[in-house]
Amino acid sequence: MRLMEMSKDSLTLGQEDGQGRQQTITDKIYSVIREMAGTQKVLKISDVKERCMSKGYKPDQIDEAIEEYEELNVFSINQAKTKITFIDVN
Repeated sequence: MRLMEMSKDSLTLGQEDGQGRQQTITDKIYSVIREMAGTQKVLKISDVKERCMSKGYKPDQIDEAIEEYEELNVFSINQAKTKITFIDVN
């Protein structure tokens, strides 16, 4: 359900009509991660945490967001928990 909501929300990004739902901290952290990735498929978790903390997020909030999106199969985390790999749905 959450993945579908995020999918729909991504279609209206940048549209400030006031009808969308309020973004949670997890959503905002995911936006930072997505922005960092650009066209890359792999990111270092240390880089992600550094960028997110520079934007004022706490380490536990970042970990929670990463876990949530991993559970949604948006990306996967390697066993050593050092890299995020985006899952290609094509």
